[in-house]
Amino acid sequence: MRCACSDTAMKTRLVRQVDPRSIGGRQIWIDGYNVLTTVETALAGGVVLIARDSCFRDIASMHGTYRKVEETSAALELVGRSLASRDIASVTWLLDKPVSNSGRLASIIRELAGARRWKWEVQIVFNPDAVLSESPHVVATADSGILDRSVNWLSLARLVVCEHVPDAKIVDVSGHSM
Repeated sequence: MRCACSDTAMKTRLVRQVDPRSIGGRQIWIDGYNVLTTVETALAGGVVLIARDSCFRDIASMHGTYRKVEETSAALELVGRSLASRDIASVTWLLDKPVSNSGRLASIIRELAGARRWKWEVQIVFNPDAVLSESPHVVATADSGILDRSVNWLSLARLVVCEHVPDAKIVDVSGHSM
């Protein structure tokens, strides 16, 4: 079910998808755990799925806790490199307050951004989905609920994996060639 959607949902999502070549100078708001866990999965050699709406999704699910893994720092670095190469105006990471270790992850993100002089901010909020769904900025996520309500969205995990993880185990379950 993580990769399925109706024809209507697929079409409306794809119409609002932002081309990565056009994000320079724009603000990007990131669904933190959604993007990070997919890039971590690719780096760890796990399976990443190409969904019907063109998003890359991992098959893991979070249940109230997040643990830093060996790939976390590398995944954040790759996200940063992909965005920095496009001269993004600013980046806002949103992390779920109810998820344990969000504060620790926020510190890691802030430390990396400071060291690289990236214009990143991290917000820990109770419901990132609601905030992202209402954002006027480009939203980076593969969360179907957000994609169905966002004005502009970017498949950031797909961008990062395609640019930086050439050996990723990608399985296309989209039902159409991409």
